[in-house]
Amino acid sequence: MPDSPNPLRRLFGQKEEERPREPHPAPELSADEAALEKALAYLEEVRQKMERLAEDFATGRVNATQFQELYAHYQQERKTIEEIIEEGGGERHHTPPPRSPHPWVCHLP
Repeated sequence: MPDSPNPLRRLFGQKEEERPREPHPAPELSADEAALEKALAYLEEVRQKMERLAEDFATGRVNATQFQELYAHYQQERKTIEEIIEEGGGERHHTPPPRSPHPWVCHLP
């Protein structure tokens, strides 16, 4: 067992002894698996935020400056979570999020 805890567990998980018990037996995930699931769910939330932001920009609800600042923030957030997933050994379970239906979004300065 490594000296330092899995980075995913540090950020997204609970210690195994802190996990609440469910009244019905269900397949239990290890603390690392639970942290990976939470990280992937959060990654999906960020992807959805990026998609909504692109839609808001396309409809004029946000201006170009707001869009660029928020999109850069979300890109950094997504990159950080993906790096943590890879660092934690979760890359073999991770499937990349689907490509945005707005390919022009990534090309703005």
